[in-house]
Formats: sequence, C-alpha cells, structure tokens
Amino acid sequence: MKTLHFACCTIAALSLPAFGAPRPAATATPAPAPDSALLATIGEQDIKIAEMRQMLDGLAPAERAALQENPSLLNQLVRSAILQKAILREAMSKEWEKQPEVAAQLARAREAALAESYLQSVAGVPEGFPSEAELQTAYDASKEALVVPKQYQLAQIFVAAPADGSKETAEAKARQFARDAAKPNADFAALARVHSQDPRTASGGGMIGWLAESQLQPEVKTRVSTMKKGEVSEPVAAADGWHIIQCLGVKESYTATLDEVREQLAQRLRAQRAQANREAYLAKLLQENPMSVNEIAMSRLLKKAD
Repeated sequence: MKTLHFACCTIAALSLPAFGAPRPAATATPAPAPDSALLATIGEQDIKIAEMRQMLDGLAPAERAALQENPSLLNQLVRSAILQKAILREAMSKEWEKQPEVAAQLARAREAALAESYLQSVAGVPEGFPSEAELQTAYDASKEALVVPKQYQLAQIFVAAPADGSKETAEAKARQFARDAAKPNADFAALARVHSQDPRTASGGGMIGWLAESQLQPEVKTRVSTMKKGEVSEPVAAADGWHIIQCLGVKESYTATLDEVREQLAQRLRAQRAQANREAYLAKLLQENPMSVNEIAMSRLLKKAD
C-alpha cells in the first residue's frame, strides 16, 4: 500500500498491482495538453499543466504508474494541490510564516528536504539498470513467487440465511432457484437479478468475476473445484446462506512470464539498488565522521526544566 503526500494534503490507499499479477490491457492515450493549459482553479488561484507535471516528476516511478492506472487518484491529487494553494494564499495574507514557531518549522522542513534530495541523488541508480541479464537472473530466482493460482470466473444467486433461524423456507427457495437455473436455455443472469439477495452482484446478473482459489469460502471452493464451464451447482450451504454458483470459466495455475512482470521486476530491482546505495553512502559518511551522542543529556530531553 502506497501513500502520496502533497505538503499538508494526503492521498491515501494507493494500491499497486501485486508483483507478478497480469497487467491491464493498454488503452489509447489522448494527445497531451499544452503546458500552458489551465488545469484547475479555486477563487483567484489556478494550476497549469506545467506546474502539475513538475509535481508528478517528483513522485517515485511506482506512484506515477499507480496514478496512470487509476485516474480518480490523479483527480484527487489535482484537487488537493489547488486546495493547498487556496490555504497558502490565506496564510500568506496573514503573514503566518513570520510567526516564530512557524518560521522554525519551515527552516527544519527546508533542511530536511534539502538533505533528502541530496541523499536521493547520491543513491541514484544508473539509467541502464537492470540489464536484460540481471532481469533474467532475478526472474529465475523469483519463479516460486510468480505462480498465478488457479482462478474461476463465477456468478451466483445468493439466498441469505434468515436471522430468526428458520432455514427450511430459505433452503427450499434456494433449491428451487437452482433447479430453474439448471434448466436448458435458462437465463442465469436474469434469475440472479430477480432472486439473488447479494446487493453487490445481483444488479450485474450475479457476476462475481475472476477469483483465485484462496479467495473462495471453503464450502464454495470444494464445489467449484469440480465444476466445468457453464455448469450450475446445487445450493452450497455456508455460514451466511446458500450460494448457487455458475462457473463461467477456469484458468489453470501458471507461472507468469518475464514479459508479464518485466516492468514490475525492474522497478523492484531499481528500488533495491537505490536502497543499497543509500545505506552504503550513510555507512561511509558515518565512518568518515564518527558520531558521538551525549546519552545523559538525551535522557533529560523530555524532562521539563526546573
């Protein structure tokens, strides 16, 4: 889980694809807008394309990739940026930066940003890293982690277990729905829209989508593992109710190819090399400049002065 920070505003829960997961199909990319184009406004403040590009250039590659895959996060980042401009204008109009405690905080933030920027520069990774040979070596060493589990494309008609504990009527309904769904030329999706009590999937014709074996309830997994494409199950009893499952497809387990994981693997190797460079630089710095800490004085830091 990644988090994008923009000064005082935060965009949370930026999910990256799991290492080895198949990537979504590429879509057509619209022509880029001119850098002078207006991107967003709030009151008298605005942000142009060029300004936002600079901000995006400062993000890690994985964060930029996540924004490209999820436009709603980019929209949220732009809104956070223009909102911060409005807050900043209000603060500047009141000379907020001149308050002693604020000025001290800004000085510390500047020093921290300067040190971190320099540390990132000395820990930089060469443009050509990793090479094809290095990618192949890392791929061969990671094959066990690149196994994509068996997956099932499923739809369901769900009958919830009644709260009062009288299950006979609900179970009878489930069995009738299963018989109707198993009839020749039956429209499973139409039956799910009418009868399924799962609000998340009923409106979509009961479609659940592709699920790995590990994502299935044990009772459902046992039944689904023996089903063929197009088959409809008898009601599967579980703690939450009865699941009438239609198997729409099966993908056998396989090992992802190097081409499927190339970009993610390269990003991982670059991040590992950058971290190693960072640690090596810090170790060298400490060796050349031994650190000494007054432990007695440190113990008094949090104590109030007498």
